Amino acid sequence: MNNTNHNNKYIVWLYNLTSREYVVLKTYFTEEHFEVIDIQNDYTKFLELEKKEILNKPDLLICDENTELDNNIRNALYHSKCGLAKVTTKKLQVYTGNTFELTNDNITILEKKGERFVSKNTTVVAESLNKITHLCQLSNIAKLHEMIGHRSNKILHSIDIDKEYSQGKTFSDVSKEYLFKLAKVLNSYITFKDHYTAGHCQRVAMYAEALGMAYGLNNTEIEDLILAANLHDIGKIALPDAIITKTSGLTDFEFNLMKKHVELGTALLPNNAYNKIKDSIRGHHEKLDGSGYPDGLKEDEISLGAQIIAIADSFDAMTSQRTYNHVKSVSDALNDLLDHTKSKEDGGLGYFYNPELVKLFIKTIKNSKTIMNELNKQKAIADVTYENMQKIINKGAKEYA
Repeated sequence: MNNTNHNNKYIVWLYNLTSREYVVLKTYFTEEHFEVIDIQNDYTKFLELEKKEILNKPDLLICDENTELDNNIRNALYHSKCGLAKVTTKKLQVYTGNTFELTNDNITILEKKGERFVSKNTTVVAESLNKITHLCQLSNIAKLHEMIGHRSNKILHSIDIDKEYSQGKTFSDVSKEYLFKLAKVLNSYITFKDHYTAGHCQRVAMYAEALGMAYGLNNTEIEDLILAANLHDIGKIALPDAIITKTSGLTDFEFNLMKKHVELGTALLPNNAYNKIKDSIRGHHEKLDGSGYPDGLKEDEISLGAQIIAIADSFDAMTSQRTYNHVKSVSDALNDLLDHTKSKEDGGLGYFYNPELVKLFIKTIKNSKTIMNELNKQKAIADVTYENMQKIINKGAKEYA
């Protein structure tokens, strides 16, 4: 974040802490995801915040419980979209600031026992870290809103509203034109962080459109679906690069962070964005048996758009190459989707996807020569890449042995 102007890590400032508090907090944050800077009691650091680029400003300030913050500091934090927490070695108190809407809460942090930092309740520790991370995410969203706001104004000025209305377009038409242009802006941000995610969103939009048309959606519904699919992973903008580009498996902490992208994605969109689009974005990781996230919705509680995007999203994840994963064949990927249309008790792998939609998706994909040719081409390239990487790994293992 601090060098490339996009968020590699969450930036946390420590201010006016005791040495004990400092040691506890330094062990609390993983270096992979947080950049922790001790500014000690240097008041001038706050005066310099105005000169920094918005994404280079801290996401969270943590100070001692008894620290008095004057109006100059509070104003600097507010304009920097920076969260605030006050801490002792045993408690972390998160205050609701002017920028964020959070409920005041007292939560236990870490207690020192010998040379290890442990808690009497590991669940409470996890909740503490989640609360801190949530503040950092909110800060990122607020900063991105400011950046997007400037781009949004340019987009609005580029649309001749009177001319659009005179040509018979409705307010809904104009709003959708604005959102499509905004989607391009948001996707340009995600491209800086992760080229795979940007390409993934485009492919998911293509598959979702094909399924939506086969299902018989009208033109307006198809447009909504394409827009939502293009934006379905946009919340990853507010996650550290180390998580969304990680090649190995995610830790529980990282996976819980990753799951937040559906909520962050809807938070990034303007308040006047269609609720239907937001529902599709928020619900694309819900599962029909209620085991999905973030709301644990079941069957018809999940919007049709979210159900379609979920199928397209899963299919692309299985058939496209990220780093050096072993890409599934089209047949295997489609069979996997089919296996997830009934519960394990009924001989399936889990009741995740709408059976009617999956069967229609399978028929649609198999009947499209263009899609099939492109997928087979991708699979051939992926297989060669995977084999070459395995050779390199095996060679290295032999040399090491």
